Amino acid sequence: MSLDFFDEFPSTDQDLEGLTYDGYLQSKESHKQKVKRQKQSIILNAVPIVPPVPQEILDKRAAYNNDYVLAHTKVFPNSTGLCPLSDEQILSTRFSENFVKKRSKVIKVEPRGFGKTSRSVNEGIIGVLEGDIQYLLIMGSTIEKAYEIVDTVLTELIENEAIAELYPVLVECLKHWEQNPRRSETQTYNKKRTHISIKKGKIVLPIIEGESWSGCILQIRPKKNVRGIYHVHKVGPDAGKRIRPTHVIFDDIQTDEEAENPLTAQKIVRLLKKGVLRSGVHQVNLGVMMAATPIAPDDVTHHFLYREPWERIKYSMLKNRAENEAIWLEDYAQIRQNFNAEVPGDQIRAHHDSMLFYTQNLEEMNRGATATWEYAYNMHSVPQTEISAIQHAYNILIDEGEEVFECECQCNVQLFNLDPTITFCNQEEIERSIHRRNRKELEVREHIIVTHIDVNQPYLTFTTVASPQVFNGSCIDYGSYPAYNGIFSKKTVGTTLATTYGKHLSPEDVTYLAVKDFLNYMYDVEYLRQDGVVLRNKLILVDTRWHTKKILSAIRDSKARAIAMPAIGHRIKPGQKTFEEKSYSGGAIKFFSGICMPTSDQTMMEINYDNDIFKTQVHLGFKKEVGVSGSLSLFQDKTTTNPHNLLARHCRSERPKLEEDPKTERSKIQWHEVAGQENEYFDNLTGSLAGLAYLNVKFETNTSIIECPVDIQKFMEDQYTN
Repeated sequence: MSLDFFDEFPSTDQDLEGLTYDGYLQSKESHKQKVKRQKQSIILNAVPIVPPVPQEILDKRAAYNNDYVLAHTKVFPNSTGLCPLSDEQILSTRFSENFVKKRSKVIKVEPRGFGKTSRSVNEGIIGVLEGDIQYLLIMGSTIEKAYEIVDTVLTELIENEAIAELYPVLVECLKHWEQNPRRSETQTYNKKRTHISIKKGKIVLPIIEGESWSGCILQIRPKKNVRGIYHVHKVGPDAGKRIRPTHVIFDDIQTDEEAENPLTAQKIVRLLKKGVLRSGVHQVNLGVMMAATPIAPDDVTHHFLYREPWERIKYSMLKNRAENEAIWLEDYAQIRQNFNAEVPGDQIRAHHDSMLFYTQNLEEMNRGATATWEYAYNMHSVPQTEISAIQHAYNILIDEGEEVFECECQCNVQLFNLDPTITFCNQEEIERSIHRRNRKELEVREHIIVTHIDVNQPYLTFTTVASPQVFNGSCIDYGSYPAYNGIFSKKTVGTTLATTYGKHLSPEDVTYLAVKDFLNYMYDVEYLRQDGVVLRNKLILVDTRWHTKKILSAIRDSKARAIAMPAIGHRIKPGQKTFEEKSYSGGAIKFFSGICMPTSDQTMMEINYDNDIFKTQVHLGFKKEVGVSGSLSLFQDKTTTNPHNLLARHCRSERPKLEEDPKTERSKIQWHEVAGQENEYFDNLTGSLAGLAYLNVKFETNTSIIECPVDIQKFMEDQYTN
């Protein structure tokens, strides 16, 4: 119904049949009241006129628009101007200026908690307020994330005092709208409707002549259903024109679950490239900025970081790690984690004690370490338990583990071309693969026990794995010699073999004595089965890549010589023949992914096996439910929290890559070490599984295993009787 501003006629949608004169007068009066109320509503919905801003304010706006770092400090003191930005964050902000003003495409990979989302959103707000961005589309991974960004944007626009000083007309319109959103369609400024609109994650700023932000659009959406997105203004210079996004900000566009699945990650990449990056117009570039933290190999972040022709910035929480990292991961960690979980407040006490230890050893612990942002620590916590960003970084490493630290803090997820069929366990999957038996206890069906010893100059490490004839492995023991409970590395260890046997001996002699003594010890170790039967190792393998002659001598001279054998893991590339495909002399014994053959000095038999095959078997085993065929599990240990954290980290120290040989067109999973990470227990488990395969234990992937039973004890005894 159109309004009758002259009050001559009653409403045409009324039923006039049978209308009396008194009814007509009543209807006419009702119509007058309605028109009056509408006129009053329009008058009441008028935004008060704001005086023109002085030149001083205009100069400030220009200064902030030309320097986004200054804008973070002065315009957003409660969100991104709380602490001075680091050099890396400043460089990241310069990339944002390019995105806003030159419509570049940039990806910013920054540590979690460094304000990349807040800075990106605030930089987008500056671009909109100054008119550099006509239509800003901000996309999050989920609808919940989108709602959070909407609240952030509205809070800054309505509650930020600095923005109110710089853009008073806009803030007045927004505050007026906030009083009653239903009246937005009738809001007026200077007797003209503003056409402000805020609904469903879409903010259309008021259309007011002379304002830089007039009619600009901010739209926040989850990543779904974005194809063909546009807006049409009803009035103003662009009335009737279909406006498409001019700038897009992607904020943590993938969830953890999506990133872990390569197929899903690829689907998201296609969605963004087709549905979003082509949502602009052909006449001008579409500015794109992605703020992200990598989650998994070959996820969405990695694709845009390495495979798209974009500008990029990537940095870590720690530029350089401490030279003496052992003091962090051993002495400091032991103090920090030494608390009674059942006593309230004892954890805070331990954290405070570790801070005091750090204070007393500050120079030694900080040597060589460099933090990217000096304000990245819990400076406002009560009680305070951190005093530096370096300490904060190592607290995350100690409390959360290597995987979380490298991913969330260092942005160091390795780039590999993963095939979706590749099995690769995460830290939690390995740590929770625990059977109900204690250390050195076996299940009734387990009767084959193999130990693998890895030889390093500072120490020896070992794992012992038991299994029935069809592989269902249980890691019943592992550790180091000398016994060491901390987080060790090749560079820094507390008690070493050299200190145990005397530093006056040569490294070769130390290796000989250590291997011999440890073999004598392992030969006597007994394992209790649930039915009361006591068992011992059937096979002990010793890695011989280092000080080979001395290790062979140690094996021959030990009382374990009947069951001990040298072993070497090999990398077999996709184009090379496998051990099963090669031809060997009559003395060689083939088994699944390996060969047993005489050593070069012809004194004993040596196990050679395909490293990559058995490393894949380790992860396949941990992926399966404990107890089922093909699974691999760990003993329970109730004496400490996360008892298998170190072993799990070692198993995660390498990454799988599906490689293909172009000539033979054969493909194979190859494992690659990650720089700076230790992998001893991973190698030990790999060797233990190879030893089980040699003893004729059948693995699921082995469909044509060559049956070659051998009495190794008799063979070794024959070596010394002949």
